[in-house]
Amino acid sequence: MSESSVAEKIEQFVMLRDHKESATKELATSLERCNEAMNKLEGELLQELAELGSESIKSKFGTAYKRVVLTATVSDPEEFMEDVKEHGLWDMLDVKANKTEVAAYLKNDLPLPRGVKASQTIKIGIRRATK
Repeated sequence: MSESSVAEKIEQFVMLRDHKESATKELATSLERCNEAMNKLEGELLQELAELGSESIKSKFGTAYKRVVLTATVSDPEEFMEDVKEHGLWDMLDVKANKTEVAAYLKNDLPLPRGVKASQTIKIGIRRATK
């Protein structure tokens, strides 16, 4: 492979990465406007439902209905774990391996805990030439 061939491939990669970044920013801006408009309409429809004292409104385009969306976060990990252990609330846990810790084990040639699998993939990294 010639040096010019490698240079061309790197140039193409950098150009494509720039294009992808630009397109991603444009999409994010467009989606932000779309999400804002949708949030406004959701608020207006919730107001309509409240005024009607209804759980749903049907139209020829579809049905708007109330739904409950739950979010759950752990504000105090120590207290949470105490309750989990004390009351056997194991179903409250969402278990996953911490990638940073797994990487540290692998770097130090330590055996991973049982039940943890790790894989690594080699990819190419390309830095832009400084101008």
